[in-house]
Amino acid sequence: MAEKIRRVEENDLDDVLRLCGQLKPDGPPEKRDTALWEEILADPNQQILVVEQEGQIVATCALVLIKNLTRGGRPAAYLENVVVDNSKRGMGIGKRMLKKAIAIAREHNCYKIFLLTGTIHNEFLAQNIEERHKFYRALGFRDDIKTGFVFYLADDI
Repeated sequence: MAEKIRRVEENDLDDVLRLCGQLKPDGPPEKRDTALWEEILADPNQQILVVEQEGQIVATCALVLIKNLTRGGRPAAYLENVVVDNSKRGMGIGKRMLKKAIAIAREHNCYKIFLLTGTIHNEFLAQNIEERHKFYRALGFRDDIKTGFVFYLADDI
């Protein structure tokens, strides 16, 4: 099976929204905002990756590079919206995609990559919490160094 991990292209918006919708399937549908999409595509500090298999996009993640005054001016990277299609989980697709994201962060001389993932059961995700945490740990992400906090600014999240 031919697989390609690449940056998104302009015509990938619907596929990315479909995948992101799997993060919260009972929530409101993701808004199709082409102006925002074009802005993201033009931003050199945002890279949305997709995994394409046989012409079909089966996974995505967003890697955001954050300029930084500390650490010798080396940027940090943030991963968001990591999702593999429900029907394709457990096949190593997410692992290969995140290894590519890590390589991109290294190319940009980032000193760290961080992400947030759930700590309470999310009925919408097929994987349980421990499986998700084990997945990230296996890639080298650590959960014993920092503590993440979230402050939601909207009720519809």
